This record gives sequence, C-alpha cells and structure tokens, in this order.
Amino acid sequence: MIIPQQKYIDSLASKAYNGLIKVVSGMRGVGKSFLLNVLFVGYLKSTGVDDGHIIQIDVEDPINKKFRNPFFLTDFVRSKLVDRKSYFLILEGIHLVKDYVPLLNGLLKIPNLDIYLSVSNTKGVLTEVPENFGGRTDELRMNISFGQAHRLSSIGFREDFETFSTYGFLPQSLNKSSSEKKEDYLLDLYRDIQEKDIGPRYKIRNKFALDELIRALSSHLGEMASSLTIASWFNGATPSKNTVEYGLSIFKEAMVINECRRYDVKAGRYLNGGSKYFFTDAGIRSAVLDFEAVENPSFFTNAVYNELVYRGFEVDLATVPMYFKSKKDRYVLRNCEAGFRIKSGKKIAYVLPIEKDFDEKRDLRPLLSIKDGNPRFAVVGSLEESRVEGHGIRIIGLEEFFKEDRLI
Repeated sequence: MIIPQQKYIDSLASKAYNGLIKVVSGMRGVGKSFLLNVLFVGYLKSTGVDDGHIIQIDVEDPINKKFRNPFFLTDFVRSKLVDRKSYFLILEGIHLVKDYVPLLNGLLKIPNLDIYLSVSNTKGVLTEVPENFGGRTDELRMNISFGQAHRLSSIGFREDFETFSTYGFLPQSLNKSSSEKKEDYLLDLYRDIQEKDIGPRYKIRNKFALDELIRALSSHLGEMASSLTIASWFNGATPSKNTVEYGLSIFKEAMVINECRRYDVKAGRYLNGGSKYFFTDAGIRSAVLDFEAVENPSFFTNAVYNELVYRGFEVDLATVPMYFKSKKDRYVLRNCEAGFRIKSGKKIAYVLPIEKDFDEKRDLRPLLSIKDGNPRFAVVGSLEESRVEGHGIRIIGLEEFFKEDRLI
C-alpha cells in the first residue's frame, strides 16, 4: 500500500524557493525518505525539473560515508551546479556530517539552491540550526493518520482500528502480510531508533533507566504524569527527577512520544505539575512492550490525539474548574479534564474522546462547563450515528470523526 501524502506534497510545494532550509522531521519509519525522494521528486519532475537539477544524498547509507566529510560534500554539491537554473538538494542523515552547520550556512548562500533535510531526531538539527540561521528554517513534521490510511484499506473500520491499535500505521508495517512480519519489522525499527537516533546522540549512563522509562509510559499510556509519578512506575530502583526528565526529552526529540500539556480554559494559561504522553505510533509502543499486554483503553484517546495533530492542530489538555460534593457534604473545587483544546490560527475548539459506556449526563459535564463560545465535540467510540444536542455539543461517532476532514 502506498499512502499518497498529498497534504505533505502540497506543503513542500508551497515552501519551494522560499529561501529557507526545509526540514522534514518525524519519527524513523514514518515515511520521510519516501515523501522527499519519491513523491516530492515526482512532483518536481511533473513541473519540468529534470534529473540533473535534483541532487539526492543519503549520508546514512554506508556507501555514502565519504559525504560525512563536509568539504567533500560541499565540493560535490557545487560541482553539480552547472547553470543558473534552480537546483534541489535533498539530504538525509545530515547529523552524521561533521560541522554541518557551517556547511549549511555556505550552501544557503547559493541563490539557486533549494535545500531539503530529512531528520529523525530534533536534537542538534532543529536546536542548533535555528540559532545559526536566524530563523531561516522551515519545519514540516510528518505524523501518522489512521483516517488517511483507512481510506486506502479494504478492511472494515472496526477491524482496521483494532489492527491499528496493536501494529500502528507506519507505511512499511502496513505492507507486511502477517502479524509475525509486522512484529519483526517493528522490533527492528525500534532497535534502529535506539541505535541510530538515540545511542549516538546522547551520553546515556543508565540505559536500564531509559528502557524502564519508555516501558512505564507504554504501560501507563494516557495517564496524567509528572516526573515523580513516572518514577513511581519503575520496577526496581526509583530514578531521580532529573533522570526522568532527561529520558523524556530524549524520546520527545526522537519523536517517539509527544507531550500534551494541561491548559486551564478559564484562567487562559498552562498548568504545571503534570502532562500526558502519547505515542506517535501504536506499533512502536507494542514493540517497546515486546507485544505483550498491549491492550490499553487509553489508546482510543491516543488515536484521536494523533489524528488532531496530523490535521495540523495545536493540541493541549483542556481543564476546567468544577465543584464536587465530598463525603462530608462539602463542595470542593477541582480542575477536571475536558478532553483536548485544539487550536488552528485563531480558531479554537474542544474535543472530548469517550471510548465506550457513554453516559451523556456524566461524560459531557466537563464540556458543558466550558462557556467561551467555541465549538465543542465529543468523539464516542460506541456511537454509530452523530447528532447535535440542544446544549450545542456535537456528538460524533469514531468512524465519522476519522472520515471527516474538517472540524473547525
């Protein structure tokens, strides 16, 4: 199965010739190379660009080890520029090139050279480059979309979603013919992430703690977590707060997990002391757990979160203050979750995932507490038909949510 990725091709096309370094980022295996070297190159050729004006170099490939020398790489690229027409340079594995920042600085000064990078870890490339280029980078982050992949599938929605919750929807995983082959691929991919995107970039003194961290997040998917909470999930010695926070930064930079922070809707500010962590792909989470005990009801919420991110929304955890009656018949004010607060430009909406056992009076109470006039949605897994309630909340079945391209 080939996922067309028209959304990303259109985005790259709109960024062409803008004078910036285009950085295509995403977890290893998400399809960055295919996007740049096949789909985008195909687009360029369809617009009249010939092979001689497209320069493709994969520095990670051992056969291209000579390109890790910045002087050799620079000389090679410049030797290809034989006229004043536009050239397109597609580079993978730039982090393996010694002193790549001065190299990119020099290439960026060539007026007819358009530069595209593919990166599987934001450490260095997306932290150092902006500092040295004064904001002359333009990032396109690739994400997983169950909705997009399901449209190309011949399998029923529920069966497809069940498969997705275990094996994910990375392009190469989709193309494996059996569960055994999918598992082998995902285990190998996770090993590559450890050995290529994590190991060489960080000074890891306690690899055991790092492994325990990602297993803890996998087992407690979707639970509210602080550094202290995560430390309590470890089997064995409890790590320090700094160890946990360093480990979280490693997996976030490798784009294996995403942090979703709490946002107080009424106060209009972010809250400290807890976030939720969602996996970029369910298959990697399963590989972390070695495909044992992978079922988790919070994956439903993870899937909704990933779809919202894929659609380009900024996604936070919406919280609202609500009164609850205590055992002593006193009312206590607490911050309660109201699903996700999504934002695109100036548009804001709220999306509350509810997997099953939908109780309208109980489950919609947090959304009803939000009265800022922005659209409110409840995505209900057990619902087949959507409806709009008198209180203005639109209740959507899971299948319709993934089929619908626009929310706001």
